[in-house]
Amino acid sequence: MSKVEDAFYAQLVAAGLPLPERQVRLIPIQRKKPEHPKKLYTRHRADFAWLAERIVLEIQGGTWAGGRHTRGAGYSGDCLKMAWLQLEGYTVYYATSEQVKSGEALAWIEEALQNA
Repeated sequence: MSKVEDAFYAQLVAAGLPLPERQVRLIPIQRKKPEHPKKLYTRHRADFAWLAERIVLEIQGGTWAGGRHTRGAGYSGDCLKMAWLQLEGYTVYYATSEQVKSGEALAWIEEALQNA
């Protein structure tokens, strides 16, 4: 877990919002990976997941510093994870560190939880 993830969690607590599970492996996301059609692929974890509401927040660190989420393999994996989550009925939000620090990500989640 990163400092930004910890900061977001603290924002949730301060706002009195429902608390999510952190770094949760979302089962039943068991999809077959195209290059391994006989193997189920369940490695993906969600940074934050409100399971009953089927809401996920992913925090994308290092967006301006060439971090994992902005390079080929990392970005491709993120797209795969987002597609699978959406196919399983989750609403997925992606936020940058800046959007967490500004409170923008918190506002999105607050609204999403109210509408769930």
